[in-house]
Parts: sequence; C-alpha cells; structure tokens
Amino acid sequence: MVTASRGYEVKEKLLSPKQAKELLARRGVAVAAWARQHQVSVAATRRVLDGRCKGLRGQGHTVAVLLGIKEGEIA
Repeated sequence: MVTASRGYEVKEKLLSPKQAKELLARRGVAVAAWARQHQVSVAATRRVLDGRCKGLRGQGHTVAVLLGIKEGEIA
C-alpha cells in the first residue's frame, strides 16, 4: 500500500500476524466473519493469524495480503 505525502511515496507499515489479530479484535470483527466477507477459508485465516502459515502462496498469501501482513498482488 502506497500513499502520497508531499510528493513522496510513503509505504504504510505492514502488520505482524499478532497485530492483525489484535486489530480485528479491537474492531469487534470475528475471524470467521472476516474470512467469509473476503471469501477465504476460515482455517487459512486462522493459520496466518496464528503464525503457522507464512502466506507464501495460495489462500495463505491472499489472506496475508488482505490483512496487511505482507505486500503482494492477489491473482
């Protein structure tokens, strides 16, 4: 994610899986509800948030990008 600030490109800070999990909790969003809303597997979402999946490919990658844990494109 890139935002412009005074003519410069500034990359937003990526979240750790722990920070992403805390953000969902702070917003009062259940992990399962978030996963359904983004049409991804609840199990894959939990694996990424628990740090058991690095999100290198497949649904793990999609989840990590959507949560702001990693940069990337969703095919």
